Amino acid sequence: MRGGALAEIARRRCATPAQIMLAWTIRGDVIAIPKAGGAEHVEENFRSLNVELTEEDLRDIDAAFPAPSRKIPLAGW
Repeated sequence: MRGGALAEIARRRCATPAQIMLAWTIRGDVIAIPKAGGAEHVEENFRSLNVELTEEDLRDIDAAFPAPSRKIPLAGW
C-alpha cells in the first residue's frame, strides 16, 4: 500500500492508502464493515467517508487492480 496507484491517489486526496481502499469499497450500494484495532483506527476508517474519489482515481484503481477475466473460487470453498 505504500507505493503505486493507491499511494498516488492517497497523496492527491490527502488520505491514506487504507482510506482510499475503504472509500472505493463503500461507494454505491455496498456496505462494508471494516475491522479496527483501536480508537485511532476507527477514526481513520471514519475519515474515509469524506474521501471523494474522482473518475480519474477510479480509472487508476481499475488499471492497477483489473477485474479477473474468469471466475476464481475463494480459498477454502
